[in-house]
Amino acid sequence: MFYIVVFLGGLLLTLLWVYPVRRLAFALGGVANPGGRSIHKEPTPMLGGIAIYMACLMIGVSLLLWKGMPWLRIDPLKLLGLFLGATFLLFVGILDDIVALRVRWKLLGQLISACIPAIFGFNIHAVQIPMVGSIHLGALGWLLFVVWVLAITNAVNLSDGMDGLASVVCFFAAIGNAIIALTIGNFFIAFFSFMLAGCMLGFLFHNFPPAKIFLGDTGSMLLGFLLAVTVIESNTQKRSTTLLVLAPLLLLCFSLLDVLLSVVRRFLRGKPIFSSDLGHIHHRLMSRFRNPRRVLLVVGMFSFFMMVVSLVTHFHSVIHPVVLAAVLFCAGLVTVFFVRLLGYFRIDRIRYVLETREDVKFFTSLLGYLRYSLPKRNSFEALVQELDWVCQALRPHKVVVMDHSFNVVYSYTGEKREGLDDSTYHEEMSDSFLSVKWSNSTQNEDPTTCDVRLMFRELFGLFSQHWKRLSLFFDEQSSSSLEEVPTVSSTEATLAVTLGGASRSSGSSSLDS
Repeated sequence: MFYIVVFLGGLLLTLLWVYPVRRLAFALGGVANPGGRSIHKEPTPMLGGIAIYMACLMIGVSLLLWKGMPWLRIDPLKLLGLFLGATFLLFVGILDDIVALRVRWKLLGQLISACIPAIFGFNIHAVQIPMVGSIHLGALGWLLFVVWVLAITNAVNLSDGMDGLASVVCFFAAIGNAIIALTIGNFFIAFFSFMLAGCMLGFLFHNFPPAKIFLGDTGSMLLGFLLAVTVIESNTQKRSTTLLVLAPLLLLCFSLLDVLLSVVRRFLRGKPIFSSDLGHIHHRLMSRFRNPRRVLLVVGMFSFFMMVVSLVTHFHSVIHPVVLAAVLFCAGLVTVFFVRLLGYFRIDRIRYVLETREDVKFFTSLLGYLRYSLPKRNSFEALVQELDWVCQALRPHKVVVMDHSFNVVYSYTGEKREGLDDSTYHEEMSDSFLSVKWSNSTQNEDPTTCDVRLMFRELFGLFSQHWKRLSLFFDEQSSSSLEEVPTVSSTEATLAVTLGGASRSSGSSSLDS
């Protein structure tokens, strides 16, 4: 009964805390705007992790003030380490949702958060693999704990790419973790996991497609951190310090599988590991099922199955080795079938990825250069010159820059690619300063091979962003200052981009003053 009350308390408090958090997100600017890789149609508040944090904090403080349950056996030192680490990571997530921290600073924040609970007593002294035995880690246990927390924090963060996805995955992980903790007598971790599961269900009420609020990095990193720490603690044997390694891996199988596939995919394509793409598991599922609720159902079924397998491996000592091996074999088959369903093993796609690897690496280097150079361009003329040499290098189908009266300021036209007509060129709008159109074969429509599309979008988005920056800057100057810019007749210039893939044909450009 106690755990049911805790579960319902987490659900109700999170459900209620979301309302003020939504207003806070709009006030602070923690809002996800439509466009880019997002499929939502309206500005949506992030910072959803604050609601989960506040619900956990209120229940935890209430438990500490009410000293009628000594059987929970709370370790004050570990509880303090968990609270401090979660609080620090929460603020890192809030900053990232508002100002978009660079990867290195976000990783530093995650590293500090992972070290805090380790300093306060969390550790992995040994790991036990069913049918293999125990491996004592010694001093490496502390390092392995920090690496584990970093891995799970980023795994959950990377998998939070669709309405309700991280909430569903973390819900089943928390339920499985709570059951395991109960069986070994770790009642505090059971209490915390049931509370976290209730928070996930309460948040899912607002996060279910179409979502009214997102977890954001505030929530996804917080959930990953809390699950990473508590899963380690719940899978440690009651009378020893041996960690049953398979159970936590299976509990978080979906997130870890997504990370593994992402790392392999980006390595094969020549992209940085922490770059973005549209090849995540949920992107593949969306391209197959075309409905986010169906995707959630599939992910929920997979997560539930892996939760059951995790519970079976936890009870390996009372299960016949043949039965355990059969269960693990079935889990492996289900995972392989799941990955095959997503199309990761198609030879033609792998061949295409390898053939375009050099193009993707070139794009990546070019984007890095433009992020450095464009902020230094302080005139429309300099910006258009940068745009011109980029077009000469990439040779897209067509690029056009127009002012508010649709007068052409800059244009580039490449030679039409053989076998393509006007019906094969697709148009994409990202904001009022950017219109993109490019050639796309049937194969390239698949999100697994859309790196060039994403990079074109990001590249011309950079030009659009700095075009807008200069427009706002010159708006504040006198009319005489504006007359010094011959390449544009209005500060409300629009960048319309039409591309046809990175073809190798020659093209021509023109600048109209």
